[in-house]
Amino acid sequence: MYWWARTCVAAFLAGSLVCAPTWGVGLSPVGTVVLSSKATLDRAPARVGVTLYPGDTVETEAGGHIQFRVGGSQVYLLGESAATLAAAGSGVKATLVRGTAGFSLAQPAPVELDTEWATVRSPGQQLANAQVTMLSPTELVVTSYRGALLVEIGGVTHTLAEGHSYRVLISFAAEPEPQGPVGAGTKNGSGNTKTRRKPVGLIILLGAAAAAGGYFFGQWVYHELSESPCGFDH
Repeated sequence: MYWWARTCVAAFLAGSLVCAPTWGVGLSPVGTVVLSSKATLDRAPARVGVTLYPGDTVETEAGGHIQFRVGGSQVYLLGESAATLAAAGSGVKATLVRGTAGFSLAQPAPVELDTEWATVRSPGQQLANAQVTMLSPTELVVTSYRGALLVEIGGVTHTLAEGHSYRVLISFAAEPEPQGPVGAGTKNGSGNTKTRRKPVGLIILLGAAAAAGGYFFGQWVYHELSESPCGFDH
């Protein structure tokens, strides 16, 4: 999507050393790439200065990374990761398909990290520095290096304290389907009420030691994301 326009704009920005968004066609941009190594955007090389739009997919190879600015905040993916982007008000929602992603809210902004069954965000758009690793579609490791986090699973919101890592396990419980219009019927052929699977989260504290193991890395990422005005392509 728009790969040729992105390549031309990236070349222009590299020559002028200016970080600026490109001109989208019918879509409002959700971010701008500021750092990139072994990363692709919709299967084309992700260049510094390229603008991101809703529906874009960003991916990284082993040992790669990509970081992009959303207003005054930043979102990043580490190696062997992939995410699809969507607009979230004036911010962005990154749906993690695999690997590890994180965000650094240097300024309050609506940034969400989603997986198939969970949503991670900062409460009330507070300053935060967090990371999510997907071990499987139903198992995550969520770490807050700075600020509390909210994790929503199946309509239930869990609060995670600052400075800790948590294992998030997702299972499924059966619940009745919502009642349809009168006369529409809510039972199957056996006469039993229809049910659907509802995701249920189990939050396990891994402890401060687990969080401390990634603390210096998290602080390095936060520094890089906050201080780099434009970034460099590696």
